Amino acid sequence: MTAHINAAKGDFAKTVIMPGDPLRAKYIAEHFLEDAREVTSVRNMLGYTGSWQGKPVSVMGHGMGIPSMVLYGHELINDFGVKRIIRVGSLGATQRQVQMRDVILAQAAGTDSVTNAKRSAGYHMPTSASFPLLLKAWEQAKAQGLSVRVGNIITQYWSAALVGALISTLIVTRMQIRHFLLMIISLALLLTSWIVSCGDLETLGYLTYGYGFVCAALYNAFIAYGVSFVKQASSRNVSFILISGSAGAMFSPAISSMAEKIVGLQTVMYAIPVLYGVILLMLLVSNFGFKRQAEAALA
Repeated sequence: MTAHINAAKGDFAKTVIMPGDPLRAKYIAEHFLEDAREVTSVRNMLGYTGSWQGKPVSVMGHGMGIPSMVLYGHELINDFGVKRIIRVGSLGATQRQVQMRDVILAQAAGTDSVTNAKRSAGYHMPTSASFPLLLKAWEQAKAQGLSVRVGNIITQYWSAALVGALISTLIVTRMQIRHFLLMIISLALLLTSWIVSCGDLETLGYLTYGYGFVCAALYNAFIAYGVSFVKQASSRNVSFILISGSAGAMFSPAISSMAEKIVGLQTVMYAIPVLYGVILLMLLVSNFGFKRQAEAALA
């Protein structure tokens, strides 16, 4: 028994595949492993152990962000005897030769996160993969005829999100939340429209970084907006709002993945600014309703 993984000492194999999403871990176990069995489900962070080509392999989610990955990775290595962790997931690219669904093998992963800098006396040194393991992965991918590339990756999204959360918190204390929402939704509509039509890869990097800021600002603003109604709302409505927010965060990756599979990634990307436009229209109608109510109350 450990702080975050509830499993027996021998439940995990020496090699663990780790996606971020626990439901992706379940998918991998069900579709690629033989005789897979669930070995942990604490906090719904699903973990499975089975075999692949006769060799024991485990798969487990690690959650969102570097701290969560470090936490689960530390426990697997130090408490369960795991020797190899293979992180799997999806990412975007800034090089024109990289195509959709190419396999990217990260030889080093850089980030501006302070969490990683603490490992190397404050220096932002990329974490390097095990070369023998990286080489074997490359050989297997080439043998299967996959389009595979080896290179460095970097994660910068969360710093933009953190800045967005901090700045939005300051702003909503100094202006009406409804006005701030209209402003930030308009910015999101502009950014997403620019992203889907942008052909300059260098500019695209800055746009996505700005989009991280906007997403965090929107999240904070909508929470503040919802809280402003709590005094007038019934407990049922408050519970519905909270459940809707949690369900949206949980199911949006699955819904977007399904939509991408059915209509294609390009169509999904073009739908995003349309959705922001709908939300903006709803906010404008809501503000008009508030104005009418205020005028009626004064009359």
